[in-house]
Amino acid sequence: YRSCIEGPFDPLVKAAAIKALAYHGDPSDAKLIAEALTDETTFVRLEAAKGLQRLHDPVVSEQIWQRLVNEEDSSVRIELAIALGQYPRDPVFQALVLSLDAQELGVNLAAADSLRTLTGQDHGIDSRSWLAWYEKAGKPFAGEEVYLYPVYTRPLGWLERINIFNPIVWETP
Repeated sequence: YRSCIEGPFDPLVKAAAIKALAYHGDPSDAKLIAEALTDETTFVRLEAAKGLQRLHDPVVSEQIWQRLVNEEDSSVRIELAIALGQYPRDPVFQALVLSLDAQELGVNLAAADSLRTLTGQDHGIDSRSWLAWYEKAGKPFAGEEVYLYPVYTRPLGWLERINIFNPIVWETP
């Protein structure tokens, strides 16, 4: 997967490799995926942003928030805002608050959700309220919640419960 991301492959191959590496890689791979945030193809940047939601490495937080501020595509910005919910840092907070004033409601809601995860506070999509609270808060990240990547689960059916030869194993967040 790593060589497909680094090499001069087709953008579809790069996007698939980024997605696979996000599922099967480790936190050190976040640096490689973060480099794809500057790719010229939108869906490669989108897969990189989604992949950085799964892999957590504090080294890439600066690249993520800078792309959030400079990215043109709103779908990539939404995924970047979600990924930033893992990094309790002042520049990340400021970039997320700046995203609350974006034109796209999806970006606003993703940024507000990440701010809620980072601080434990809920000021909605009101950037002024967030900034006023931030100036008064001594330790703004004291109420931080644990970021968990959402995974799919469902209740098991009766046939799946009695199947002892091929048990269903769900992905853990």
